[in-house]
Amino acid sequence: SWRDAGIAAVTGSTERHGRSSRARRPLAGGLTADTSRNIIRYMNHDASVHDVVIVGGGPGGLAAALALGRARKRVLLCDAGPRRNAAATRLHNFVTRDGATPDDFRRVGREQLGAYPSVEVRDARVESIAGARGGFRVALSNADALIARRVLLCTGMVDEVPPLEGARALWGRSIFQCPY
Repeated sequence: SWRDAGIAAVTGSTERHGRSSRARRPLAGGLTADTSRNIIRYMNHDASVHDVVIVGGGPGGLAAALALGRARKRVLLCDAGPRRNAAATRLHNFVTRDGATPDDFRRVGREQLGAYPSVEVRDARVESIAGARGGFRVALSNADALIARRVLLCTGMVDEVPPLEGARALWGRSIFQCPY
């Protein structure tokens, strides 16, 4: 049971894994951070329902997954891969990430999500969504289907290159569609 998972954390797992005493400090309800993490891990293995499925792994999807992970929601972030800013070599106007490459931005964002055991990232396209609030069936490109209480669309947008001679070659280098 989840209580057994919590008890395992309290009886020494912090010592074996070299975590600081901070992980053993009581949180709300007397739980420790390790106990809370173990309960979430247990629920993640047994639960068949995600709190939120996020469609899109760009800046919006990563930020949403981070916020929901901090709130201990069970989250699946689905990223099909293509970026809006594929032609850009750097991105700007993101605090602490100004000048980063788009690939580095995504890599760091995904690494930061790793701190939240309730967040899972998959390189998969969402093929279909059906249902209603509280119970959506989400079908993925790898033939997996899952249930989500909520679906958050963070798919961004698609830019159309203007039909001007030479515009495609300059897109993202001398012609910019957004300031970021």
